[in-house]
Parts: sequence; C-alpha cells; structure tokens
Amino acid sequence: MRTKKAMLLGMILLLMVLLGACAAPAPVPLPAPMPAPAPAPAPRPSPPPPFQRSVVPEEAYYLPGEIVEVKLSFTNVSSEKIKLDRWPPEIQVKPTRQDEIVFSVATGTQPLEIKPGDTIILDFTWDQKDTEEKQVSPGWYYITFKDITVIYETDRRRSVNPTARVLIQHPQGAMEKTIELDQSQTISDITVTLESIELTATGMTVYAFGTLPGYAPPPAASPFMHVFAEFSVDGNAVKQAGSAGMQELENGTKFIWDRYIDPVPSDAKELIFRISTITLGFAPGKPDESVVGPWEFKVPLE
Repeated sequence: MRTKKAMLLGMILLLMVLLGACAAPAPVPLPAPMPAPAPAPAPRPSPPPPFQRSVVPEEAYYLPGEIVEVKLSFTNVSSEKIKLDRWPPEIQVKPTRQDEIVFSVATGTQPLEIKPGDTIILDFTWDQKDTEEKQVSPGWYYITFKDITVIYETDRRRSVNPTARVLIQHPQGAMEKTIELDQSQTISDITVTLESIELTATGMTVYAFGTLPGYAPPPAASPFMHVFAEFSVDGNAVKQAGSAGMQELENGTKFIWDRYIDPVPSDAKELIFRISTITLGFAPGKPDESVVGPWEFKVPLE
C-alpha cells in the first residue's frame, strides 16, 4: 500500500515538473554585443622624395632691361642613382595670372643620371625680351622649369615644376598709398561694393564686399564660389587679377585680391577694376550658376 502511494506521489511530482516546464520556457540567452569596430589605421605618410630641388632666388626685383638670373639645382639625397627623363627641361616665362608665354627655351632630349650625393645646377638668364625681341612690360612674371620627371625606385616617377617669381619694376617707381572707397554696383541682384585698394611697391591688394537676397550668415556656407576680376591702368592693356580669396561675414562675403597683382606706376591717373564673372553655388548636388557682369569701378589715382 505504501509502495502504491509512493508511486502515485512520484507520478504527481513528475507531472508538476513537466507542467512547470511547459508554463515557463527556458530563457533565451541574449546575443553577445558586437565588438566595436577597430579604428582605421592612420594613413602611412608618403616617403620623402630621393631628391632636393631649389630655385635661387625664389623671388627677385629688376629694373627694365636688367639681366634676370635664376639658378635651378637638383641634389640626389638617396643611396641610389636617380634619373631625369629629359635634360635640360623646358623653361617658360609667363606673366602671373596670364596664359601667354612671353619667352621659352625648348626642352632637351637626353636623360641625365644623378649619383647619390651629387648636385646638378642649371643657370638661366633672361634679358627681359619676349619672343619678338621686345622689352616686356613691368609686372610680375613666373619663370618655370617645366615638367621635370624624376625616375627612381624601380621606375617610380615624380614630376615637379620648380618656379621663381620676378618683378620687373616700373622705371618711374610704383604708387604707394591706400585708397578708401565706397562704390557699389548691382547686377542680377548681386551687389558688390568696392571698399579699398592698397598700392605698394610690389603689388596691389583690393578689398570688396558682396551680398545677394537671402544671404545666410555663418555657419552656413557662402553661396559665392568664384569671383574673377581684371583691371587696367590709364586705358592700357587689361590684366587679370584672378579669383578672389573670401571671408564669410554676418551680412555678406568679403572678397580679397592680393597675390602677385602687378603694382601701379607712380604717375598713373586712373585705375579701372572690373569683376567679370561671379559663380554661385547654392546647395550640394545643384549646378553652379555663373553670373556675368561686369561690376566695373573707376578709381581716380591723383
């Protein structure tokens, strides 16, 4: 009798265990957290080139007719030979910000090897004459040793264009003063105000200010992308001032032209500064819009 009771009790306990297992399923383990992505390796710096090159002087000033002298040097600083694919290189003389080549020397056709530790030197002289043997006008000029290709390390190649800058000065000297202005022109809803011009012995710096309807203050990006200008003095040849540097302000954008713009002669009477084209970019993915001027400003210099 006791055995039957024990068996019955065991069956009841087993049934309770089974019912409990059905009522409360075993918890499902949570997935392990994904490991944090490994930081991207820092980009490896490019190995230094196996050569050093320089132009001397990098910048110099000459009166009209003086002989311009520039020296180019190449030094092999590696432990193996390097080779220049053609020597001597082509040499070009161009006014800054202009595409016109006023003088050039053709490239050679033979390669040149440079042993470790050796230096080669190329002397260039220019009498300030153009290709028609006429004296060039005063202003800034680039002297560029064009497309020198250095071959090294199992045929690896690197091209360089060493450049010197020379200023042919006005024989009567350059105007040196600051002119404060407040001239405005509006074209296609773009208002440009010419604020001031700084004239020095080595060049000209021009400050202007631009705005248009709906201008968004910083930190929004300025809609002005490129602002191209040109100038002339006393009705002489038009020269390029190039694209302005820009500074975003609360109510507009300041434009600054200040890099190797030719100086103005000391006896000049009038400067015409003309903004030819303004390129606007309103949003990523939308095409830029070019607005053609000119925004023209006549500045008396006397």
